[in-house]
Formats: sequence, C-alpha cells, structure tokens
Amino acid sequence: MRTWVAAPELKALLTIYKKISVRSVWMGKDYKKLSDTLPDPIMKFLNAKISFGSWSAGVVAETIWRAACAGDIRRKMPGEPRANTSWRGAWLFAEDKVEGYQAAKSLYDFGHVVTMYGPGWLNSVVASENVEDLIRDSLTCGLIPPMVDVPDNMMRKDESFVWGGNEDALTLVDCILKKRQQLAWNTDEVRVLPPGKERNDLKQKIMDGLNKGVL
Repeated sequence: MRTWVAAPELKALLTIYKKISVRSVWMGKDYKKLSDTLPDPIMKFLNAKISFGSWSAGVVAETIWRAACAGDIRRKMPGEPRANTSWRGAWLFAEDKVEGYQAAKSLYDFGHVVTMYGPGWLNSVVASENVEDLIRDSLTCGLIPPMVDVPDNMMRKDESFVWGGNEDALTLVDCILKKRQQLAWNTDEVRVLPPGKERNDLKQKIMDGLNKGVL
C-alpha cells in the first residue's frame, strides 16, 4: 500500500503491475521545468558540450538537484501526513526512480541480474568471465561503466562499440572503455577567464576542436 505517490512513478511503474484505486489527487496550479527557473549563465554552463564529462559541472548540477529536493515546511494538506520533501522534490525523485528502473529492466532483458539501483547508478553481479558481456550490453542500454570496472585491454584504440545513450557522452565513454585516463581528466577542466582576447582565443580553439572531432 502507498499513502501517496508522485505522478511519474504512478504512471510508469505502478499501473503496469497493479490495478490502482486513486482516492485523491493534489494538482498544482501550474508546472514548470527546473531548468526554466535557473539563471541563463548556469544553464549555458551546464549545457555546454565541454561540461558533459566535467566533475565540476556535476557538482553544480547535483547541488541544484539537492536544493530542489529540500523539504518544504510550508505545504501540508489538512489531515494528511506531509512528505519529507517538497512537491518538486517528490517529482524529481519519482522521475529518477523511473529512469533507474528502466535501466535495470533493460539489463534484465539481456539476462543480467541487477541487485539494486538508485538515482544515476545501478549494481549488477556477474562472473568474472562475463564482465565484458555486461559492459557491452550496458553500453547498448546507454549506461556508462566506471573506468575501474573495465578490464585492461578490453578494447583496442581503433575498435568500435555500440552506444545507445546520449551522443554528447560518446567521447567520454570512449575514454573510459579504452582507459584514456589523461584525456578523461581533461574533460573536467573548467577554464574561467575574464572577457577579452585570451578568452575569445580559447573559445575558438575549443570550438575548432569540437568541429574537428578531436575533443
């Protein structure tokens, strides 16, 4: 039994397996994307191609996510227990739970056992001789393995692989699979320069590298 559930989880998970009886519904007067409420400089930084594999950009994104999920003591429906989060946080948690479930289900369909999953991660246990199969199936599902879990010499520098995820992540995935650690570290460099010739020159070099496919 569930005393309450956010709409994304109700629609994507519960209604697949259960016959649901909804006793009451709470609906906001309007809905907004979190990205629409953030200042333009932050969105430009997070959406930049060079920020995709950046740990620093990830810290910014996670901080925003945690702030959005903070509890809201002002909202409480009469006679109902208050969720330990804001309504926006409940929605974000539900969206992440659905994505985690879908990723786990994709690996399950390949025959792998997923022991647990959460926002942005999942664990699967396989025999050592099946690790490479797990990694290749994960790539097909758009999942990125940690570099430490990739066997040495699993892929040659000129070897291709099937990637079913975001194209912006392809360069980072290639670095991880081929253990190009230095290049992966370079994706985490966030250069901050004041407006001027040096900044414009650096921006031009980055754009040239992206256009030539060398970044």
